[in-house]
Amino acid sequence: MNEILAIFSKNKRSNLAEFSENAFQKLREKLTEMTNEISDTFYRVIVAPITQGHYPINKFDEHTTGLKGCYISRYFNSIYRQRKISTTKATSLKYLEIHLVDHCNLNCKGCGHFSPLSKPNFITTEEFKNDLLQLKQNIIYITQLRLMGGEPFLHPKLRTLLKIARKIYPSDKIAIVTNGILLLKQKKKVLKTIKKLHVEIHITTYPVFEQQTDKYIELLKRFNITYEIEHTNTFYKHINLTKKQDPCTAISKCRKQNYCPALKHGILFQCSGLANMHILVDYFTLETNQLPLGLDIYDGSIDAEKILHFLDSPDPLCSHCFYAAESFNWDRSKNNLNEWVL
Repeated sequence: MNEILAIFSKNKRSNLAEFSENAFQKLREKLTEMTNEISDTFYRVIVAPITQGHYPINKFDEHTTGLKGCYISRYFNSIYRQRKISTTKATSLKYLEIHLVDHCNLNCKGCGHFSPLSKPNFITTEEFKNDLLQLKQNIIYITQLRLMGGEPFLHPKLRTLLKIARKIYPSDKIAIVTNGILLLKQKKKVLKTIKKLHVEIHITTYPVFEQQTDKYIELLKRFNITYEIEHTNTFYKHINLTKKQDPCTAISKCRKQNYCPALKHGILFQCSGLANMHILVDYFTLETNQLPLGLDIYDGSIDAEKILHFLDSPDPLCSHCFYAAESFNWDRSKNNLNEWVL
């Protein structure tokens, strides 16, 4: 498959509609120009604006009739010339989570990532870089890459990790997922790096610190950082150690609500719960004959198609997952097994 990467700079005085129409017109001209050069093929078209902006996908398709597939990139950090890219073995992933740390500064009962049970654990810059470079061999684009925890702002080398992620995935949406508590304590150089690299901040607020939300917004606006805020008071437990269901049924129910594959230590998992299951098992010394299998991204026999197929296929342990079977209001964890297990 061939790809055309079309880069357009946006005049600050022009509105998004005018900019979009201008981009589409230039794209049509470029495709016409290439018609005599390439035939009997189809293209994945990427429009990457220099400044923030996004396009209605239905309008994009309307203007690119005959093209099979499209990818809309919201951010691009530097100017590139139009170019054609050969990607016969590569494709895109719509979402991926990577945990920068496992532990957290907020002790949430029933945390889905088992953070209250984790010892301090930081991903190394070397592992982070190597894993992303290896993943890039098959997955060239990630629509949304979320850097998780635990609490990511606990990582002492956060700025370095952000620079690595942006260099490897220059046009993709990257976000830090945080509870926001440490946000107000960040040095200016950290916030400036986040802005410069077009990294978003996604804040999940809980009742105990919800009154700080206005301060978070004020700070992020001051540095012109894109943000999202989710107010949460409900947690769920869904693990049943004694009861099973068909794993295909389990992942089908899960995928109707969530798509949250995770990469950890070079292994891909269908969700962060599976990626961090070892934390639960180790803390409570649970007797188990099996941990999640995962998919080794360093396995030379895999390709993008196998990766995508794996992420939509159940792990045997999915049979013990009864998604959102029981809910409860936010509270501080006492590190009891029944906070996670039905």
